[in-house]
Amino acid sequence: YGLDLENEKKSLRAARQLGNQRPVTIRTTFLGAHALPPEAKGDKDAFIDLVANEILPSVAAEGLADAADGFCEGIAFSPEQ
Repeated sequence: YGLDLENEKKSLRAARQLGNQRPVTIRTTFLGAHALPPEAKGDKDAFIDLVANEILPSVAAEGLADAADGFCEGIAFSPEQ
């Protein structure tokens, strides 16, 4: 997982590029809420706000993801987040 705007977009762009270069259909999924970066430990809500208000809108504006997914477990995020 990229866990920040630049690295998430880098991964999604790489997947898009592969899809354009090969005779296969590649669907990209934004996984920004799958893990908590070390610098965000102790403040999951702030990280979710960053994902929802900055990272995901930027990914969507560039059309980089076909879907978005989040990880709701005790070690990650709650459904409320």
